[in-house]
Formats: sequence, structure tokens, C-alpha cells
Amino acid sequence: MLTPIVTVALLALAVSSVSVTMTKSSIFKSTREWIDEKSSFFGDLVHCPYCTSHWLSFAAVAVYQPRLLDSPYWVFDYAVSAFVIVTLMTSPERSEEHTSELQSQVPSR
Repeated sequence: MLTPIVTVALLALAVSSVSVTMTKSSIFKSTREWIDEKSSFFGDLVHCPYCTSHWLSFAAVAVYQPRLLDSPYWVFDYAVSAFVIVTLMTSPERSEEHTSELQSQVPSR
């Protein structure tokens, strides 16, 4: 049996992979275009890995139910788990963006 933190870390990897695949790959291009035609809100959602990761995280938490906290408020515990998944999922992306931003500010020699 996996500990909740290991489960959350594994779910973050899965959410990251699925959200990027859904929002960026050519496999889902026709699906994204169809959703764009039906709804601008959901069209924006399926083009943004960060946005999609929230919904995927909540779905993953609903299925696997990892509880990082043990408070009397189970809804709060699951919400924290979902947001930790999103945070872990976006950490590599943010560090890459931050590194490229810093590199662009360095004067060339």
C-alpha cells in the first residue's frame, strides 16, 4: 500500500502527462477544435495544461482519495491533496519558465 504522499506524487506525474497530452498533442487536435466551436470557456480550458490539470487533479483525488491531512473536514483534506497535485505538476514547468526568463535578462557578451 502506498503512502498518501507517494500517491499524490504519482498522481501529479500522471496529471502532468495527461494534461499536456490533451492540450498540446496532435492526437486531440480535432477534439480541441470541436470543443472550441461548442464553448469558448471549455475551449480555453482544453488549450491550457495548467487549467486542465485542476480538473484532472480533482478527478484523480475523487478516484484515488489520497488524504495528506487528517482533519475532521474530509472535503478540505481532499481539496488540499488536489492542489498539491497541481503544484507538483506545475513545478517543473515554472522552473523552466523562470530559468528562460532569467537567461533572457542576462546581458550578452
